[in-house]
Formats: sequence, C-alpha cells, structure tokens
Amino acid sequence: MVACSSPDAGKPVTSKDGLVQVDHPKAKVTAIYVRPGVDLTTYKHFLIADPFILFKTNWLEKTNLYRPQDPLKGEDVIRMVEAGKEMLKEEFTKAIKGAGYDLVTREGTDVIKLRATVMELDIYAPDPNGTNNSEYSQTYTRGAGEATLLLELFNAATGELLARVVDRKSQLDIPNQDRLVYTREDNIYAARAAFAYWADLFVNGFEAVKSKEVQLAPRVQAN
Repeated sequence: MVACSSPDAGKPVTSKDGLVQVDHPKAKVTAIYVRPGVDLTTYKHFLIADPFILFKTNWLEKTNLYRPQDPLKGEDVIRMVEAGKEMLKEEFTKAIKGAGYDLVTREGTDVIKLRATVMELDIYAPDPNGTNNSEYSQTYTRGAGEATLLLELFNAATGELLARVVDRKSQLDIPNQDRLVYTREDNIYAARAAFAYWADLFVNGFEAVKSKEVQLAPRVQAN
C-alpha cells in the first residue's frame, strides 16, 4: 500500500478571506488567523466597535420548554443582550487602557478597530427577572453556560481585516464554586469573568506579538 499525500500538504491553512492560521505559543485559544505581511507595530491606538451577542440557534424556544410557568419573553432577551454588550465593552476597555494603549473614536491608519462578537451563547439557567431562587422557581444546573468569542481586528482607516481570534469557552462559571442554582447575579458574575478573561488574553497576546516576544508560526496542512 502506498500512502498518498494531499496536494495541499505543507501549505499554510488559509481562510476564505485570505488570512493564514497561525500558532501563538502563549495564547490558549481555539484559533488565530492573521493577514500575511501585516505589521502590528505600526498601530498605536484602539477603537472599540459596538460588540454583538448572538444566542445559540433556537436557544429561546428550547429554554422555554423547561420553564412553562415562567417563559422568557423577547424583551427579556433584549435586556440580557444589551447588558452583555455593555459588560463586554467595559472589560475590553479596562484591559486595553490597563496595558497603556489609547482608546480613540477617530479612524486612522495607526488605529486598530476591534470588534468582538459572542456567538453560540447558551445560558443554562437565564434569570433576567431574578426569579430563579424564589420559593416556586428554581433551576438547577452545573455551570452558567457556554459561548464562542469571535474577535476581529481591522485597519480603522481602510477597513482591511488584519486578524481574527476564535475561542470556545465551554464552561462559563464562577471561579472555585460548584453551584447548582444560578441566579441573575451569578450569571452576571460569570459573564463578566469570562469577558475579562478574554480581554486580558487578547491584550497579553497582542503585546507579546507586537514586542516580538513570540513569533507567529503559520499552521500547515497535514498529509
């Protein structure tokens, strides 16, 4: 038997929009994609775009199957999304400013426009109205939920996509606690902890690349 190799074996893993998947030795994320030839050292400022939060397909319908006495309404979901977007922006603002970078509102060739999207969000025990721990309504679960972060970096002047980071967090939780009943306050705490984790992870990884402390090695396709 003769082993046959793929014609693309040894070539960089490339996305449809021309970004190359790379390995970052210090970033424990699902995937990083970078535009070939991009020089991050030329960027001095950040502009944070309004984030997006997208729930898992049919999340609302499936969730309401288990809470017929207290179904979530559309306005409940809207409030949860708006609160999440505000927290996400706050945590990235805090991390970026904490690293000494300027946050601007203008567009320019030395500005990175950062857009964060939380996708496939699955909150196991949503509690927008604070009823999960009442006498007549308790939802038992291990963990607050799960989600995927999609982080995109653009040249703020040209709109060119420079890099993309994807990370799946399968356990949004309160650190060092094994909870069974999750309340509104617990869910908020777990979400903020996850957003802060992602923000710090991004800033530390960006700093390491910009300072050339680490080199991004293209990931090649296997045989």
